[in-house]
Amino acid sequence: NLPESFSDVGTFEAYGNFALTKNTLNLNMDSNSGLGKLSTDLYLTDYQVLDKTKYKGTVVMQDFKLGGYLKDPLVGRTSLQGKFDGQGFSLNSVNTSIIGSISKHEYRGYTYQNIDVNGVLRNRNFQGELVVKDPNVQMNFSGLADLSKKIYRFDFQADVEYLDLKPLHLFEKYERSIVKGKVNINLTGNTIETLDGEVSFQDASF
Repeated sequence: NLPESFSDVGTFEAYGNFALTKNTLNLNMDSNSGLGKLSTDLYLTDYQVLDKTKYKGTVVMQDFKLGGYLKDPLVGRTSLQGKFDGQGFSLNSVNTSIIGSISKHEYRGYTYQNIDVNGVLRNRNFQGELVVKDPNVQMNFSGLADLSKKIYRFDFQADVEYLDLKPLHLFEKYERSIVKGKVNINLTGNTIETLDGEVSFQDASF
């Protein structure tokens, strides 16, 4: 019996090696579905209850429709390669460490590129480090992004070499909205217009 969260995947094909016992599952496979291509080399335990499943290994996604799986219209396709060690597969139950790289991530109509990630993803929270080398975003991020509630919370430090907000569709009021400098942020809010909290800048420009 496939987990309920697999229902959106639709018809899929999978090829590789499977080692199965009552409580463990070793997956070394390539799969292709309507959501995209996925390659895994994972060792899983307690796999019969998806939200309690523990896993360790590597995952490679190619043009995976992450927004379709998460039911988030702001999120598009994602391509990544990473090492995972944790538990749970649904966005509300996941608790995993991840070390890897994201070559493509679509959000709000913009495609982010070249993101290195090292952190923990837990119940719609990310805490860790990001190094972004996108044409419109060059920055080092360290801290917390909490997307678990209706109003998001951010508590992080960022060393921003270059950040152009307009092509990211985050702040389009001005023709040019370029940010540089070191920023400490403790905010709540979902858009630039609804942010509330404290921001401190050092050697910064806008």
